Amino acid sequence: MTSRSLYRWTWQLEAPLFIGAPPAGSLGRTRLYVPSRAMWGALTAELARREAECGEANYGIVGETLRSQARMTCLYPAEFSGGCWNAWLPRYASGVGLTWELELGGTRLNERRFRRRLLDTRPSTAIDPNKDVAQETSLHETECLQMHWRSDADETAAREVAMVGYICADADLMKRLNHVDTLFLGGDSRYGLGRVHRIGCPQGESIFDLESEIQGADLYVTGTRVLGPAATSASMIGAREVFGGWDLEKRPSSPGFEGEPLWTPGSVATKAQSWTIDSSGIWRNPEFAS
Repeated sequence: MTSRSLYRWTWQLEAPLFIGAPPAGSLGRTRLYVPSRAMWGALTAELARREAECGEANYGIVGETLRSQARMTCLYPAEFSGGCWNAWLPRYASGVGLTWELELGGTRLNERRFRRRLLDTRPSTAIDPNKDVAQETSLHETECLQMHWRSDADETAAREVAMVGYICADADLMKRLNHVDTLFLGGDSRYGLGRVHRIGCPQGESIFDLESEIQGADLYVTGTRVLGPAATSASMIGAREVFGGWDLEKRPSSPGFEGEPLWTPGSVATKAQSWTIDSSGIWRNPEFAS
């Protein structure tokens, strides 16, 4: 088996980004991070089209190759400061709820303030084809991650937004992926949303601030905080959510895809755990019985 390495890749937003979450009334909510499954889907589509033979793209083969030969984390918003891109990472705090903190012991913001710095909304409506006017009750707004951070009062220019995450893969697969420098992530990409451009992919030593280790085809992480959907029976502080996918019927035994709620990114265990990241981006530890 070819040895694998860990890479930290950075994708800069060239258009607003919408990653669907449960709506709130007429407001289409967005996640503040890119799940690894969304990244897998975008990479599968782009790589299959690039490598298509005789105009036929082998989406299934490319998708399974990425599942079996790569492990990916979620991507998190980042801003450029101190000569590098630093990610904002979620963390649940007892008595406070969800907060966001800058890498390397930086600033911490509550979720409401963090959303104000990063998000904006886009109004839209459906058109009645018979009358060529706005269809009744169809007006709605969509949250999007913007291309620039909302400036503080003392800033002269708004900083650009990037998404930072990790991929564990061998050199041959990375050579193929290095030809992909532009992706369309998330929803409403046909309306121009979700365009990102890769601006860096150096090798990394650990996943953000967590101890990491590669053993054969498996990627292990040790720490109290999870930065991906997590399946565990350990005592946790955070929130739980049921995750799904378009290929649900093909994965009946995968936890989280048949109604089993998973701990959301930023949830914190009461003591350090050893996690392994599976092909769907789920963080699992031995205490969880599937």
